[in-house]
Amino acid sequence: AWWLNPWTGIAALFVFLMFVLALPDNQSGSTQIADADLPPVIQYLSKEISSLKSWQFDKKAKNPTELQAYLASAKVPTPSSIPQGLNTIPSIGCVTFDYGSGAKLSMICFKNDRVYHLITADKATYPDTIPNKPTLYQCKDKAFKLWVDEDQVKILSIHGSKEEMPEFI
Repeated sequence: AWWLNPWTGIAALFVFLMFVLALPDNQSGSTQIADADLPPVIQYLSKEISSLKSWQFDKKAKNPTELQAYLASAKVPTPSSIPQGLNTIPSIGCVTFDYGSGAKLSMICFKNDRVYHLITADKATYPDTIPNKPTLYQCKDKAFKLWVDEDQVKILSIHGSKEEMPEFI
């Protein structure tokens, strides 16, 4: 009889496994739907920050003014000011990103008990819609605060929830 053949059982098990693997993953689907409501720059930065390694910094320095000078000399967006709470925290390094339609983003990272990422863009070349007031976002394991500071768009990011975002702004 065919059901006594061991190869039939192996083939049936294989078909069953293929069926299980082909089922949609509801958890990742709900995450994608939630992420679709986020501004594109937040989604982009969440991925970039997750993949960033310390050796990928354009420049490393403990003094943020040294990093600001480096970014200015590279002719990329440079934060005109560091938020009050960040200016007492040592920096780690900086990196720049090309973001949509030729817009440039710069990021200075700071570290004490946690890592803070301060991202700066020029308002004139920023391609996304900008909220009228400082706005908090959550993307996976990171919280973001986006606001406008004169002619710059700034984003502060931490690993954690929106409730853990410091009141630097």
